[in-house]
Amino acid sequence: MVRDDSVMVVMMVRDDSVMVVVMVRDDSVVVVMMVTDDSVVVVMMVRDVSVVVVMVVVRNVSVVVMVVVRDDSVVVVMVVVRNVSVVVVVMVVRDDSVVVVMMVRDDSVVMVVLVLTRDDSNTKNLRMIRVTVVRKMRIQTIKGKLLGAGLVMGVLYFLNLVYLPPRCPTLSPPSTQQPQISSQPELVYTKWWQKFLCKSGRPSTSDIRLPRLIYDVLPRKNDNNVFLLDTACNTHPRYRDWCAAESWARHNPDLDVWYLFTSLTADDSDNLLTLLLHQYSNLKVATVDLDKIFHDTPLESFFKSNIWRGPDTWPVQVLSNMLRVLVLWYWGGVYTDTDAISVKTLDVPINAVSLEVKGSINNAFLSFTAHNPILLKIMEDISKNFKPSVWASSGPKVITRVMRNECKNDSKLEMIHGNPQSCNNITIYPIRFFSPIDYTKFQDYFAKGNGKNFKNDFNSSYLVHFWNNKSKKLPVSQDSESIYDVAAQKYCPVTYQRATLRSNYY
Repeated sequence: MVRDDSVMVVMMVRDDSVMVVVMVRDDSVVVVMMVTDDSVVVVMMVRDVSVVVVMVVVRNVSVVVMVVVRDDSVVVVMVVVRNVSVVVVVMVVRDDSVVVVMMVRDDSVVMVVLVLTRDDSNTKNLRMIRVTVVRKMRIQTIKGKLLGAGLVMGVLYFLNLVYLPPRCPTLSPPSTQQPQISSQPELVYTKWWQKFLCKSGRPSTSDIRLPRLIYDVLPRKNDNNVFLLDTACNTHPRYRDWCAAESWARHNPDLDVWYLFTSLTADDSDNLLTLLLHQYSNLKVATVDLDKIFHDTPLESFFKSNIWRGPDTWPVQVLSNMLRVLVLWYWGGVYTDTDAISVKTLDVPINAVSLEVKGSINNAFLSFTAHNPILLKIMEDISKNFKPSVWASSGPKVITRVMRNECKNDSKLEMIHGNPQSCNNITIYPIRFFSPIDYTKFQDYFAKGNGKNFKNDFNSSYLVHFWNNKSKKLPVSQDSESIYDVAAQKYCPVTYQRATLRSNYY
């Protein structure tokens, strides 16, 4: 055994039998091989059982091969019996969409290809749209049989490409049944930041295991991204958070909207997550490995330190302030807080910031190209000037300080009204564009009747920022015509329907 059971090799020889067991890197690779009385059994599992290969050779006569790839989305079963008859069963199952069966027996071939699709009226029902049967296609030699099998594999691959759309690696499409992972083992958070932020335990049967950013899914490095974050290891975001994500996906179909979690799972007990992923193809949900994303950046040492993790340092907020800069540094695009609803398509130039009050830049909205030098300066400033006891010392104060230096204390940071101004290739937007109501008046967003003239009151705004730190305990009353209620009904209708399904308050 080497390095905390990362590598284990066991070999036993008994009565001319040999058994070899190899486990590598936290059971992500398991190989079991047994040689008994001229029989060979090989079992291999790779990466959390997402790839399973089972091969059985019995008395050098019969061969059984089974391959399972990527969470049962591909299943291949091959049986060769007595070196005479060949039975090949190939099943490519992606939501039960395709089944291919081929049998080669006594020099004849029977091939059945089923292409199944879900009936839109009932996701449980499947209807068959193609059946192909080829009988008695003479193949006189074993070589011919193998060629026939290869032909089926080619057909299979073609069907996989043409008929089946790609899917998110671990998130299921909409279903009348809730996604189930109750059979999965208990979630154990092993990394120091996971232990700090999260609680280990058995996931709920309604939880969905999220794909991992970078490992399973990867944003395009083209600045056409929108990022929202949950850094509290929260498995069940509030409806207001989902509303923000939906509004961005709804208004910006050409942008990829990434909602990133530090939690490994997300709750789907009300089917909202599944519905949103089905409704908006540009909405992506993933979990973040913080060790990976902070590695080899100016924030790595600061992230690994204890400076920001004290009980009075607002660690979840500090982590969010750091992570938003990093995702923009890597992939470019827009960062937005989850307490801001998008009210129209974003058509501002890349590299833009917004004032929240006179003389202060708000980091609830940031727009930058990947590897923009400003982002590098922000990261360096956080590491150097962070003050644990000062609210926003890793957020608006940093952005404002860096921009003042870039603008040479230009008066553009003091403007409240007027048009956007440029400063060293960064566009600075006045308050009305992204924070139209000052945080000192946050209650105005929730007052009954204040949203009656929503269109006119916010005709210049791209976002309506609701200041969650102050307003999170204020309930929203359905059909109250408050600013928030009007915005939610119009700009996040799927979330709104779920939020008000059983209660008039959300």
